[in-house]
Order: sequence, then C-alpha cells, then structure tokens
Amino acid sequence: MSKNSNDFIGKMDEHLIMFKEEKQYLSSKTEKKRFLYSDLSDNFFPKIKYGLLQYIQENEIPLHDYVNHVRSSQAFGFNLLFYPLQNQVDLLKCLSQKIGKKLILIKNFEFEYSSETNILGEWRNNEIRPEKYVTSVDVFIETVSDEGDFINFFFEVKFTEDVFGKCGGYDSKANIGDLRTACESSVKLMENYKLCYLNGSKLQRTYFDDEFNPKINFNPDLFVSKCPFVMFHQCLRNHSLSYKMDHKTYFCLVYHDENIEILINGNFTRICVKTLQHYWK
Repeated sequence: MSKNSNDFIGKMDEHLIMFKEEKQYLSSKTEKKRFLYSDLSDNFFPKIKYGLLQYIQENEIPLHDYVNHVRSSQAFGFNLLFYPLQNQVDLLKCLSQKIGKKLILIKNFEFEYSSETNILGEWRNNEIRPEKYVTSVDVFIETVSDEGDFINFFFEVKFTEDVFGKCGGYDSKANIGDLRTACESSVKLMENYKLCYLNGSKLQRTYFDDEFNPKINFNPDLFVSKCPFVMFHQCLRNHSLSYKMDHKTYFCLVYHDENIEILINGNFTRICVKTLQHYWK
C-alpha cells in the first residue's frame, strides 16, 4: 500500500469516526473498534435509511461482513446511489451526458448484481445459482433511451480500497507446470486465450471467447511478461460480464475524489481495453 493510500485512509478514518461520535453521538464499545457502528443501519444516510433497509430485506441483498465499518464501500455505494436511483432525474441526466444519448427511464436496478444464468461458466451446476464465488457488480442499472433502446450500466464502487480483486487462479495450488503457460507468458495468452488456467486450460470459465479476448479487445503492448490481469482480474470479469449482457452495457468506476491509487489502477484497465463500450466514471 502506498503512502498516498495510507494518508487517505487515515484521513477518512479520522473524519468519519469524528462524525460518528461527535455528530451522531454514537459511541463505540471499545477503543480498538471505534471504526465500527454497533448497528449497521446507523451507517446509512438518515434520509434513505428506512427505505434502504426495506429494499435490502425484500430483495435479499447480501451484505458485506464489514458493512458497519465507517469506510465500507458497500455503505458508501448505498448512501451515494440509492436516492438518485429512486429520484432518477439527476442520475439520468448525468448518465445521458456521459454516453451522449438521452436516457428517459431507469427501468430496473439491483445492488450486488450477478447474472441469473451461468454465462461465465462459474456455476457447478447450470440449474443452481450459487450464493458466492461468482462475478458480481456493486450496482446494475437498466435504462431506456428516448429511442426505446435498453442500455445497462455496471457500477463498481471503491471508497478507500486502492486495488481490485486479483486472479485466484494465478496462485492456485493446482495451477502448476504447463497449466501456468499463459500466466507467465502473456504473449501466449494473446495468441490463444484457451491457455488461460481459468478459461479452459483447467477450468471451464468463459471470461474469454471468440468475440471477447486479448487479441481482439486489448492493447497488445501490455502483453509482454506475465498475464496483465493478475492484479486486475475483477475488472476483467466485470468487462466480460458486460459483453455477454443482452443489451449494451457500460462499466463504470465510482470512487472518492481523493482515492488517487484506485484511479491510477482504473486507468490501467481503461488503457488496456481497446473498445469504447465501457465507460469509466
């Protein structure tokens, strides 16, 4: 973790703990856990709290283990987006400006979204949707344009995190010998995406296919040593999921203005992707 990240996290901790204790009058049980809310609902913006809790319960939205942490990205996403998703007008205007097309309606949205079908090959059984270990995005938004087109948005929310999820296959104990070919030589991965340990060399993921793969969609200058997705695998999976949606889907990064490190990492992936189908906010 860089000095910038440590400074930013320290600043946020100090500010948010002060707000919790001196503005909300919510003391902590112990000095060592001042960064935790006793009741997770106290971490939600008061204006939306009760409607949000009802939405979470009725839709069985899975909550992160540390959603009661003052720096929870999940709570940050709820507080930032739940009201605009309900009100629609300002968010539609913002998204319209970003993509250069007038959007008139938010037809549907879902926090902690994952596909209802096994389109990435991550399920053990095509009939049973697993609760964990599948690609998901923090927020899915389905909109309608003035021309009647359906346009989707994936929002990935990063508050103080400075990294994305890394590739689990790279460090897998079963990933040995020839199975590691594409991990250590990204040139070979570009030549044949099926060499990827997760995508076909060992498992049957479909993060890459004939329409979305390193040779077609990514900047070849980045494929010089080991696989460039090792530290950015979360982004790769999100992009792959967006390509497989029924309607055009933009992938957006939502972050705090002072989170410099995640912006740098986000720019890496933006440069990596050659197509303009995905927009980073």
